[in-house]
Amino acid sequence: MQFLCFSLQDYRVHLMHEDGYAEKVPYFCLPADQLTDVIAPSCYSCFDYSNALADVVVGYMGVPFEGKDVPMTKHFQYATIRNARGQEMWDLLSGTGRLQQAPATREGSRKDFVLQTLVADDEVQLGKASSPLPLWAGNILADVLEAIGPKGLEFAQYSIDYHFLRNYLNVRRRFGRAQADRHIPEYARRTMAPFEKVLEERLAAAGLEGPDAEVALGGREDGRGGDGQAVGLIVGAAAVVAALGALWVMSG
Repeated sequence: MQFLCFSLQDYRVHLMHEDGYAEKVPYFCLPADQLTDVIAPSCYSCFDYSNALADVVVGYMGVPFEGKDVPMTKHFQYATIRNARGQEMWDLLSGTGRLQQAPATREGSRKDFVLQTLVADDEVQLGKASSPLPLWAGNILADVLEAIGPKGLEFAQYSIDYHFLRNYLNVRRRFGRAQADRHIPEYARRTMAPFEKVLEERLAAAGLEGPDAEVALGGREDGRGGDGQAVGLIVGAAAVVAALGALWVMSG
C-alpha cells in the first residue's frame, strides 16, 4: 500500500492504495501507540515546517477544505510570497492566465485545539496506550470537529503551532535545555511563546525537574494559549462518541 498523510481540515488521513483505491480514515481510529516510529526521527527536531527560507511556498493547509468530493489535485492551494524575488516569479506565473486566484480566509480559533492535540499526542509519546474508536464513531467525531474547528489560515497555524510544540518537547527531552536553545530559531520561539506553561507541564510529566523543566520563550501571562472552551467541547464530543463506541462493542 502506498499512502499520503494529509493534515487536512476533515481530520482524516487520506490513503492511496497501490491499486488506486482511495481511503480516508479518521485520526481517532488509528492505533497511535503503534505508529510512533512511522515519522522519521529527524522530523521531530525540525522547526522549518513552514519552509521559512523559500521565496514562494505553496500548500493546501491555508485554504478551507472543499469537501470530500473535491480531489486534492483539484483543490485550491495557499501561496505565501515572502520577498521581491518570490513576487516576481508569481507575477510571471499570473501573467500566463492559468492561475485561478481567490482571497485568503480565516475562521474559528485554533489555540485550544493545539493544546488538546499536543497533550493527547504527548501522552502516547510517553508510553500511554491509545484507544482507537471504531470507524463509524471516528467519522462522527471527525465531522463534528470539521464543523466547529479552525478553518483556512487558522487551521494552517494550528498545524504549525502543534508541530513546533511537539518538536520542542522532543528536543528538550533528548538534548537538554542548552542545546535546544541553540537549535530552535527565533521565529519558532515566538510561535510557541503563548504555550510556555503547557510545555513546562509536559516536561514535568516526563520526569524533568527544576531548571530542566523550565521554559522561557517570552510568552503570555497564563502560558496556556487559550481559554479552554474549545478543549471542553472536543473532550465532550469525544466522550460521547467513545461511549457510543463502547455500547457498540458490548452489543456486538
